[in-house]
Amino acid sequence: MLTVDFKNNDLSRLLRLGAPKCRFTAKDKVFIEEAQLVAYPFTNNRDANLINTIHCKTPRWALDNDNTEQAQLDVSLNGQQWFGNYAFTFTREMRIHRDIPMAAPNVNASDMTILGQGYRLRARTPSIKWGLQTTDAMNMS
Repeated sequence: MLTVDFKNNDLSRLLRLGAPKCRFTAKDKVFIEEAQLVAYPFTNNRDANLINTIHCKTPRWALDNDNTEQAQLDVSLNGQQWFGNYAFTFTREMRIHRDIPMAAPNVNASDMTILGQGYRLRARTPSIKWGLQTTDAMNMS
């Protein structure tokens, strides 16, 4: 997600007519992905004036023999003019096989174990935030 300032542009018109895209470039590789204009923090409010972020979907990136590859990220609202020149690092795919426990209270912190591959622990006490999932109560009668 990239924080943006659309200045005094008509955001409702931009939302209606814009075609946001993200372009990832490294060496001879170029991937263009559809993007979304969103309000962050996320909200259910559809007010166009709250838009402050471009949400880019990351493409599947073929890494040669390296664990990382540096790329350039640019964004466009019309598919023609690109801006940004952001540094972006692609890494090996992270796969989570299992997290223990699978649920915990919504308050305070809970200890957990993550089993998977493709990531390294860089902090002694990492901070991980999971989203809340709500479901409707089921009538079991």
